[in-house]
Amino acid sequence: MLCVDLVDKRILLEMSTNCRISYQALAKKFGLTVNAIKKRIDKLLELGVLKRCYIFLSLAFLGGEVALTILSTDGVLKTQEFIDRIGANPMVFAASYLSDGRVLVWAEYIGAKGLDELGRFLRGVDGVAGIDMHTLIYEKGERCDFSLSELKVLRCLREDARMSISEIARQSKLTPKRVRKILSKFLGDGGATPAAITSSPSRRDARTLCASVHFSIQWDLNAGDGICFIVRVDWNADRKSRGEMVEQLEERFPVKFWYALASASKPALFCVFVTNHIREAEPLVQKISLIPDVTSVEPFFGYPTNYYIGTSLRDKLLDATLAKAGL
Repeated sequence: MLCVDLVDKRILLEMSTNCRISYQALAKKFGLTVNAIKKRIDKLLELGVLKRCYIFLSLAFLGGEVALTILSTDGVLKTQEFIDRIGANPMVFAASYLSDGRVLVWAEYIGAKGLDELGRFLRGVDGVAGIDMHTLIYEKGERCDFSLSELKVLRCLREDARMSISEIARQSKLTPKRVRKILSKFLGDGGATPAAITSSPSRRDARTLCASVHFSIQWDLNAGDGICFIVRVDWNADRKSRGEMVEQLEERFPVKFWYALASASKPALFCVFVTNHIREAEPLVQKISLIPDVTSVEPFFGYPTNYYIGTSLRDKLLDATLAKAGL
């Protein structure tokens, strides 16, 4: 059996939109006791499925976009040094090998110039034979001017996204009431949809799309007993909307389908699945190909992702903003 079941999945997805959500709120939402929720989260941490909680600014602050790029290589066996050479670019925040020798690269860029620079950099890496780049459909959120008090809270959250209100108050020298009010402003009514995660319209709320600060988690869905892989799904957009496509995947694979990343340039979804064993992947991909209006499917099996934590453009922007305020 999967070490992560449907309830664990829902807990993780809930925390990905608000990593500060309390055990009590999760218990009420899923009809469990607080102790049962705590045990599940402790298990996810122990297995390494749940890696960390963190904050990041909305894309609106950066004025940028996020791209997923598939690199074709020259066939020569690549090393960790090759991946890290790609990750050394300030636009790149994650990269991983695929089992067939290709590489997935996740990056942020600003405007057409940034896109051109990213493309030229990736094409120029020794050993790269070609690139297939997809700007992803992201919720931009909103940009706002932070007060000094809000920046003090952000500095604490940068250190620990789940830091208690009392500890934030102690470190920031603000009152707990003031801290609570600032957190409420950041979180809105329960959090903000992570920019890269596409869900069906029924699971979304317009009020979650305007957040300036996101409270999310880093996870490793390959940890434990599960096998995580990506399936690219192309479909006929004249006959079915993106939301309808995602809804069908959610309905047909309620446990194994986690989320989808949508290409902005063509009707293509990069769908994340988790199964018990690699042998389950082929029949799953075949089932996806039989969904009405799906035109092609391509599975990607990879190795653990290299995250370049704290080095993304938005991380650097937040750090620079805090530094400018003397924090």
